[in-house]
Amino acid sequence: MEFRTKTDISKFDFKLDYSDKIFLIGSCFAENIGKRMSCLKFPVTVNPFGIVYNPLSVINTLRLLAYKKEFTEEDVRERNGLWYSFSHHGSFSSPDKKEVIDRINTSLTTGSSALTDSNYLVITLGTSWIYRLSETGSVVNNCHKLPSIYFTRQRLSVDDIVDGFTELFSNDLYRDKKIIFTVSPVRHIKDGITANSISKATLIVAANSLAEKLDNVYYFPSYEIVMDELIDYRFYSADMLHPSDVAVDYIWKNFKTALFSEPTIKISEKIEKINKAAAHRPLFPDSVQYAKFTEKFRSEINRIKTLYPFMDFSGEEKIFGSLE
Repeated sequence: MEFRTKTDISKFDFKLDYSDKIFLIGSCFAENIGKRMSCLKFPVTVNPFGIVYNPLSVINTLRLLAYKKEFTEEDVRERNGLWYSFSHHGSFSSPDKKEVIDRINTSLTTGSSALTDSNYLVITLGTSWIYRLSETGSVVNNCHKLPSIYFTRQRLSVDDIVDGFTELFSNDLYRDKKIIFTVSPVRHIKDGITANSISKATLIVAANSLAEKLDNVYYFPSYEIVMDELIDYRFYSADMLHPSDVAVDYIWKNFKTALFSEPTIKISEKIEKINKAAAHRPLFPDSVQYAKFTEKFRSEINRIKTLYPFMDFSGEEKIFGSLE
């Protein structure tokens, strides 16, 4: 007897390979998946402007990257001794205005190149609620803890989201990219349970509408996996809002199964073993046994680098030594 419902994951007409360049943008769930891919040596770029939660901010960020819009002093503001940008996450903030602008433009340059070079774009949407700066009407990526009187709050409709992304993807930049949407399972209960449910439903309908409308757009059901398969609070972290590591690992497993080619899965499993071995701290580092242990993984790294010369194993080679 089956005691849970399995999420239906549509068949994808492509498979990811280590030769692919992948650009991830969106909520903290995009960061979780991107981190796992980076640890497995995939050529990925994740959120060059920091975490982005709502669809319009994702669209605005991608436009800024596409047009390489350089930031100047007019684009940053100061509050309580910190300079910040409404287009960027708080991690870019600093007491030094020049430092903020320099970091923003450095990230803009690298992010723009990564977006242009990528052949896969993964977008994780977190909420359909947006905040507009009252004085300009522009949508902000981050409110930087400013009082609510500075903003007007609004929930996007399905049409708002679909129309915005449809216009964005009409740019030639996206013609040859495969675009994968997913909805973050992180719960935004500050909006209220009902408002959060409406928000997530709006994102799901919009993402699936885009997948039906555009040939190069696809949908992966991260939200549904947590809500329907892992339907228990034990799969959330202590705040009862963010999925636990076990839940993210389970989604990651489904993501790999659905989207990775068989050779890619095999290589990723070998790299995962190398990562675990590199984290191991031997009791007797001068022993013959540990010498054999390091030789085994030096050889494995060398074999993988022969297939994928772009992979960076410098950290692991500091531990195991290099064959070169």
